Amino acid sequence: MNSAILGTFGIDDISLPGHDLERVVGGAASYASLASSIFAPTLVSGMIGSDFPNDFIEILKSKNVNVDFVQHSKEKSFRWNAYYSDDLNQLTTTYQAMNASKDYDVSKLNFGKMPPKVAFLANLDPSMQSKMIDQLPENTIKLLDSMDLWMIDKRDELREVLKKVDVFFVSEEEAGLLVGKKMPLHYMLDELMSYGPKIIVLKKGRFGLTMYGALGTLSVPSYPMTHVVDPSGAGDSLGGSVAGVLASIGTFNYASMSTALVLGTVVSSFVVEGYTFSPLLNLTLDEVRNRVKMFMDQLPNQVNLLLDRI
Repeated sequence: MNSAILGTFGIDDISLPGHDLERVVGGAASYASLASSIFAPTLVSGMIGSDFPNDFIEILKSKNVNVDFVQHSKEKSFRWNAYYSDDLNQLTTTYQAMNASKDYDVSKLNFGKMPPKVAFLANLDPSMQSKMIDQLPENTIKLLDSMDLWMIDKRDELREVLKKVDVFFVSEEEAGLLVGKKMPLHYMLDELMSYGPKIIVLKKGRFGLTMYGALGTLSVPSYPMTHVVDPSGAGDSLGGSVAGVLASIGTFNYASMSTALVLGTVVSSFVVEGYTFSPLLNLTLDEVRNRVKMFMDQLPNQVNLLLDRI
């Protein structure tokens, strides 16, 4: 079974402590499609501008990513500029221009004989995401990610989109923006669930993630890292990995989501070890499996706790 990645291709300028990245390939679709392709046949759709490097499209093809649904514009590519704090825990966007991404034609998103089992709708204008969902088969498992811009400028539209999705990836800060008022986390989660998604995956950065909702609760810590270089694309790689794993397994239940979230967490740990998408280029399923094994061996549920001694 295949997964579909629907998102943005772009060109980024990123300032990291002691290092600046200029005009590098970015966009959620770039990371997510590479991550998904580790686990399942993947197709990707998004708009690339006239200045987008064709070399990257060739890379996707080499990873068996179907690029037939990628659209082309004569406008410049989506642009994003941002900088990280010295400890890499805070990201500040300084510039964003939709450019070519505004030209995307949803009517061309006709899957025909290739209906995806899972679709990851990466960061896009909610009105565009809604139209994309309407092009998907009803039984497609729909995963959604967004960003602070849409939670402020298009809050109502995003809430409408959430009625149509199965899984929503969101941080606590983003959740507060979308809810539109300050409240304890458990109340915010209840509010988000009332908008319609079956599952909320709360992204906690270096502290891992927690799943809430119809399938039950699961907490996954982050993989213990000693060398973090560039966090860019880690969240997109998580979403793409989850889509690929669910497509590969072919079910949507507690076991498959647990597996997908653990594998996605591990893929993201590889991504932050290098600049931009470079760690994904040669990452193999065997390497992911090996790190997952090491990861699971370190978790408390692998330890025979001496509860009878307490």
